[in-house]
Amino acid sequence: MNSNFKLKNKSNKKMKLFLISVFIIALLFFIASSFYDKKIMDFFVGFYKVDIIHWISTWSYELGSMLLIGFIVPICLICLSDRIIIVNKDKRVFRWLYMHKNAFLIFLFWVFLIIGLSNTTHNSIQNIWYGINNQVMISIDKVDLAHLLTYFQVGVINLLMVLMILLFNVLFFFIYLKDMIMTNYISENNLIKPTITMIYYMCFCFAAVFVIKHISGRPLYSNSVWTRQNAINMGLNPNNSVEEMFKIYGWDFFDPKGLGRFSPAKYHEWWEPNDTLKNWKNWFTYPEKDFWIDLEDNYMDMDFPSGHIMSYSNLLATCYFFYFTKSYKQTEKFSNVQKSLFSLCLILIALSIFTLMIQMFHWPTDILFSICAACLIFVGCQKLTNKNRLKKLIK
Repeated sequence: MNSNFKLKNKSNKKMKLFLISVFIIALLFFIASSFYDKKIMDFFVGFYKVDIIHWISTWSYELGSMLLIGFIVPICLICLSDRIIIVNKDKRVFRWLYMHKNAFLIFLFWVFLIIGLSNTTHNSIQNIWYGINNQVMISIDKVDLAHLLTYFQVGVINLLMVLMILLFNVLFFFIYLKDMIMTNYISENNLIKPTITMIYYMCFCFAAVFVIKHISGRPLYSNSVWTRQNAINMGLNPNNSVEEMFKIYGWDFFDPKGLGRFSPAKYHEWWEPNDTLKNWKNWFTYPEKDFWIDLEDNYMDMDFPSGHIMSYSNLLATCYFFYFTKSYKQTEKFSNVQKSLFSLCLILIALSIFTLMIQMFHWPTDILFSICAACLIFVGCQKLTNKNRLKKLIK
């Protein structure tokens, strides 16, 4: 079994150069955007009024999270389960599992996939319900069909993406994964090393978002510019306020009384802490408050850093660790498929950088900080795996 997880010499040099370049560029832009965050954001939000850009933004920002939960996590769990069963095959419980390992792993894949896609399906349906519920909160006296239809379209787009990911998983299973399981390809090619690295990477990315978001408590752009008057108060473009957006989309139910039920969020710089202890308390309170508009305590106005960027970086890391290492291929040349996958991940990340700002979900500093953090976590997790601390699993 090949236990070497050292990256190929050629690819290692290229990847180091790529990571260093991305980190330095992101860091410089992060420093610059710290002074011009509002101006940059106002510029990109203006594109939200262009229909085609608006719809591209709608489907692209969720795709990274969906693929992470609906594809990467199930694959990593299958590789991990395969190794755990092999290592513990002499124990009574695992002895039976080892005898039926292939069938059990196939069963686990579909279980993990169903769990992952159930979560994304629930979120898609919840998005439709949120549109209806949000409309009721804003519009006291009447229902606007145009507004309802807009949120319905967003929910349908998300559901279509879930079906596409399901179809992709089915094709991947019958073309690749089934043979990989039946021929013991996973264990023979030591895929446990990139798997462990990816599990480290996902956990550290989540931890970074989990911890820093609650310290920051930074409001979304859309919260800060929710009403025209609040946009003026926060030094933001009043032409991007909710009143203006309603005019653009033909939503005719704008009611200042209904809108007055929301307390506009105060703009915070990325370095300003905001109700950290209260945010932590709310995080551990069940059930959580289920809407992002600022009601009473700023909860869920947490924008720094960007979990969406972290999700997309997981796609790139998976592509590299599984397809660009000696534990997968022995040749020094990358195939066209490998190059295409890598390029596709980069395109999705680049697309999300702009669409997250266009949709008013993240400020430039949120995104650029997340890119810098992802680069550092990428290198750290690779080094952590190579230290070989999990000796029973990694041999």
